[in-house]
Amino acid sequence: MNTKFSRSGFLFLLFVTAVGLFSCGKQKTASTTINVVEEYTATQGTVHRTRPIEGAEVRIYANPPSQVDEILVSDAQGVVNFTYEYDAVLLCDVSYEGRVSNGNPVQLEQGKTTTKTIVLPQ
Repeated sequence: MNTKFSRSGFLFLLFVTAVGLFSCGKQKTASTTINVVEEYTATQGTVHRTRPIEGAEVRIYANPPSQVDEILVSDAQGVVNFTYEYDAVLLCDVSYEGRVSNGNPVQLEQGKTTTKTIVLPQ
């Protein structure tokens, strides 16, 4: 058996396997679901509940400023979805009809979807 051929064949096979394992892996994204709700008092006056807010402006950004600065609007269920390429801790501001909640931290992890609920005062 030709040893030179078998060594080079083995090295080629090892190289192809390494390239296939490390360079072809799909990068997982990080995503978050933000639920925007408001508190309200039930008719008895003592029971506090929450309900979703449709149309709230949700700003997601990095501090210090970077390329991440996006404004989204909550849907009928009060939900906003955001996807990012990397792990990060971003900030979230929510505003609706003059009510504001600023600086809410949102942690993003690749391959996971995190959920954050932001309650706007009445």
